Amino acid sequence: MKKVVVAAVLTLLNLFFFNSIAQVKLEPRQIKEIMVHNTEAGLGGGVYVDIKVVAENGQWHSYLIHKNSYMIDPGRKSYDSALRRPTAILKPMAVTKLLNGLAVIKPAVTKETFSLTPASLINQLKKGAKIPITHSPDFRRLITQKAIDKAIAKALTPDIVMDDFEQCKVEIITISRDTIKLSTDNLSPTKQPWTINKKTTYDMAINNFVIAAMGAEAVPNKRTLSFNSLKEHIYNDIDKRSPASPIATFKWNYYYPSSLKLLNQHFSIKKSYLSDNIYLVRLKTKAMSDNAELDARVDMTRPRDIDKMISYSALVDKFFLSDNFVFKFYKNRAGNIISFPTIRGDLPIPH
Repeated sequence: MKKVVVAAVLTLLNLFFFNSIAQVKLEPRQIKEIMVHNTEAGLGGGVYVDIKVVAENGQWHSYLIHKNSYMIDPGRKSYDSALRRPTAILKPMAVTKLLNGLAVIKPAVTKETFSLTPASLINQLKKGAKIPITHSPDFRRLITQKAIDKAIAKALTPDIVMDDFEQCKVEIITISRDTIKLSTDNLSPTKQPWTINKKTTYDMAINNFVIAAMGAEAVPNKRTLSFNSLKEHIYNDIDKRSPASPIATFKWNYYYPSSLKLLNQHFSIKKSYLSDNIYLVRLKTKAMSDNAELDARVDMTRPRDIDKMISYSALVDKFFLSDNFVFKFYKNRAGNIISFPTIRGDLPIPH
């Protein structure tokens, strides 16, 4: 009988301990500061950024306090800066929802985690058009709840890339100097789930707080943490089932009229979708030979990407129009392709 009682007491203690570490109830007035650490690293180096969020004059202010960049490529700048640069004034609700996420752990994905429906995604796609829509794919057939759920399940499957490290950490420090730590190093869209005291939680309120603290600063993980990263993954997953890539093609035709007009004025274009607003384009000018092309990763929302392509193509054209013996030899040689690659709209390096 005593053994049964002891076992019951131990069970109760274990349950109490589990609840005490999995659920932390805090009020905003109990918070001294909140630290946000973001890191992205790979074979070419990495960037590390610290942001501090503190209550000042009745408002929550965020400051960029440290930025470190270590680049192996000598052509890219490394630096280590101690700062105190204001980044944003956060809405009180962003902090409240963050703290609510400590009190209520969400161990699994539910319909409420992302609240994505076919209607909401279709409406967003159409609202993004910058010119009147004259033709669109059958979105209702493409974007179904089943397709959304399948894409989300695929997105949140753990993935390991040996040369890619992305981590986000949040440290909530109370006025009594206790520290609650949240972290994620997932590579998936939204970087869900988070870990709080070794417990897993799926909670976009944490993401929203971190992004709000970043303000307009260029901070590692900013794109991946955003809700849009998951939406783009869903669109991309749906597009992969069709050789026509209907969603990416719809965006190409209606989202970037100014950029598309410039490209069409200077090039014949072959394209394929990569992610967000970035497309892989194979461009050819009238001066280029049949076996030549300019390859680029272009962010269609960045005019400077387009301008760089146009400027560089003018330089390439000079060689094709000149008496350059190398170009003469290769452009008339059967089976050869002359390619001029670029990376993310940066200045190209000929090969």
